[in-house]
This record gives sequence, structure tokens and C-alpha cells, in this order.
Amino acid sequence: MLTVSTLFFLSTATAATHSVEADGSGGFASIQAAIDAASAGDTIEVGPGTFAGSFDFSGKDLSIIATDGPSATMLDGEGLVGFVVHLDNGESVSAVLEGFTIENAWSQGISIIGASPTLTNLVLTGMGDDNSLGGAVSIVDGGATISSCTFSENRAYDGGGLHIAGTAHVVIEDSVFSDNKAVGYTGEDADETTGDGGAIRVGGWGSLRVSDSTFTGNTAYDDGGAILSQTHGGSVMITRSVFEDNNNTVGRGGAVYFVMDNDELAALGEDAGVHENVSIVGSTFEGNKALSDDGGAIAFDGDSIGPITVNIEDTTFTYNWSSRDGGALFAYQLYST
Repeated sequence: MLTVSTLFFLSTATAATHSVEADGSGGFASIQAAIDAASAGDTIEVGPGTFAGSFDFSGKDLSIIATDGPSATMLDGEGLVGFVVHLDNGESVSAVLEGFTIENAWSQGISIIGASPTLTNLVLTGMGDDNSLGGAVSIVDGGATISSCTFSENRAYDGGGLHIAGTAHVVIEDSVFSDNKAVGYTGEDADETTGDGGAIRVGGWGSLRVSDSTFTGNTAYDDGGAILSQTHGGSVMITRSVFEDNNNTVGRGGAVYFVMDNDELAALGEDAGVHENVSIVGSTFEGNKALSDDGGAIAFDGDSIGPITVNIEDTTFTYNWSSRDGGALFAYQLYST
């Protein structure tokens, strides 16, 4: 028992705290320099001010925390073509980014590839461009736990605020998505036009859990004014959340669109076993609009080889509108409950 206790003490005692200050008075002149010197389990405390450029967690489970919060500490992408923060080397939920505002048009905020970090108390605003996937955050495989974050006025081709692909498991809690846009292709070739998921576009084989969050004023050119979900073998759960005044221009689902009907299903074959499970509980949909198509609040679009199972409980639909069918709900080819 003494040996176990001693080992535990030694393992926790090795964690160090490093400081970064905008005026150079801290232990390191930049966040990346602190990361390079740190070991897994360390904490990097960042003082108030604006920090330009990008940095990479470099495969280390670090806690990078702004001591004075997002109103005082900015990560500025300086208009770089690329991301401000990178996590792409297997970082786990113990890799934490907390308390920053990430901003600057023509940059994207956070790139997560094959990692599963924790993002908390972040403000991501004015990020992205018309060609990006995920104006503020892009996740490919792995996932993320996102809590108490604000995504506002970001834009992208698909997923104005957040784009999720591959096998990714994402949890969003107590967060706000407002005035994000999925703009789609703006040229002359209509076949290339999408613009799906004004706030979030999720696809692939993973899961999305959203709770106690608000989606307001998000817009998509095509489907899913706030969220478009196209998960194969995955699931989406929305709990105690509010969708208000979201809309799309030409597609289905003024607030949310769940779809399985696409060419990818045909390529997978009749026995692929793909499906999507949807649960919406204790939520509110108000004033959402599908301006040219079906499902003012929510649209479901299943397929015979890709069924959608839907459960909606204790949820209110008020003043939603569509130009075609289903002012509140539109369901097509569910082939299931």
C-alpha cells in the first residue's frame, strides 16, 4: 500500500505549470515554445492579450488555459490560410483548450484529426471562408467534448461553425451557435452547390450528442439551417436545446435535416446495415424556416437500405414554416419507427 501511494505521489508531482505572457514577461515568449518544452500532463497558463499565429499540441495531453478568460485573451490567425490550433497526433480528452477567443476572418479555428480533446469556455468568431469545411472547427475521426463554447458569425462551404467527418464521437454541452453560415458553391455550376449545416454538418460513422445548447439565426444555402446529419450506422441525440430563427434557402430542414438517401448508400450495397438513430427530447423549435422546400423545423429523409429511427419526446414546435410540406416536421421514406 505504501508503494502504491508513493508511486501515485511521484507521478502527480512531476506535472509542471508553464506561463506565457503577451509582453514576454512569462517563462516563454509564445504558446508553441511552451508546448515544445512541456511534457504530457503539464499546464500552460496564458496571460491576457493577443497571440498571433498558430500552434500545435504536438501529441501531448496538455491543459492550455487562458487565465483571464475569452474576453481578455485572443488567438489571432492573422488571416492565415489554415487553422490556428492543431490537434492531430492522438491527443486524448486530457488535452484541454480553455478560455480563449479565436478569431480572424480567412482563418479556421481548430483542426482535430484522430484526436479527442476537451474544448471549454471558448469563443470562436469570424472564422472560415467560402471554401472551407467547418468555419470554426473541423473534426475528422476521434472527436471532441465541447462545453460552454460560443460559435458566432463563422462561415464555410459546409458546416458554418463545425464540420464532423469520419468515425468521430462529439459531445456538445451548454454551448451557443449563432449567425453561422454554410454558403456552398457560389459559382455558376449548380451541380457543385451544397451549403449544408449552417452551424454543424456531421457525416460518417460516429455520433453527436447535443444538450442544453442554443442555435439561433444560423443559415444554410441548401439543407439544415442549423444542423445537417448524414451518419451511417451512427446516432444523434438532442436534449434540452433551443432552435430559433434558423433557415435555409433551397433545401430541406429549416433547423435540422437528417438524411440517408444518397449515392453513398447505393455504393455500400443492400446488406451494408447502415442506419441512423435520432432522439430529440425536451427541446424547442421556434420560428425556423425552410424557404423553398420541406420541413420548417425538421426534415427526415430515409432510404430503404438506410433507415432512420426517430424518437421525439416533450418537444415544442411553434411558428415554424416551410414553403412546401411539413411546417414543423417532414418525414420521407423512414422505413422505421
